[in-house]
Amino acid sequence: MGWLDDIVVLATGAGSGIGRAVVDAFVKEGAKVGVLELMPEKAERLRSELGDSVVVVEGDATILGDNERAVDATVASFGRIDVLSTFVGVFDFFHYLRDMPKEKVSDGFDEIFTTNVKSNVLSVKAPSVSWRRRRCGCRGCHPDGLSWTFAGVRTATKLGHGAVLPVPRIRPNAPVVPPRPG
Repeated sequence: MGWLDDIVVLATGAGSGIGRAVVDAFVKEGAKVGVLELMPEKAERLRSELGDSVVVVEGDATILGDNERAVDATVASFGRIDVLSTFVGVFDFFHYLRDMPKEKVSDGFDEIFTTNVKSNVLSVKAPSVSWRRRRCGCRGCHPDGLSWTFAGVRTATKLGHGAVLPVPRIRPNAPVVPPRPG
């Protein structure tokens, strides 16, 4: 018996690094895991090493349709999704904005924001219909998902915490899910 027996997780960007380590831990503790992974070789490694404990969809977390395919495959294989874990991200390796040529600022911003923020918003959007149907009342679960502005602000403040974006009075570790209205 594992701690996560009968738990179904959907993880994005879990083919390497922290995401892979977390998926390995989920599986070791008994969870079934759907994975959305961009890199085909990482997707194949997940399939071959974790077997029937995972269903892997090759796709891009910055594309809603790929997120929806991952949701559909996970639900088709395991019946539902209990947990969403997002590990998609790019890092600038401490390249300071002041040192970036002005011609590259817009493209750099678009890449970082699309990968690190938009992918999370789309990953929350994709299973929201499935969660709404379940009408689970568990603490920390909001079946209607997040407002897109809440999800974007939360992710952006986590990324910018004290580094690039001075955002006073917004806690980057605030709960992701707002209380249910009414």
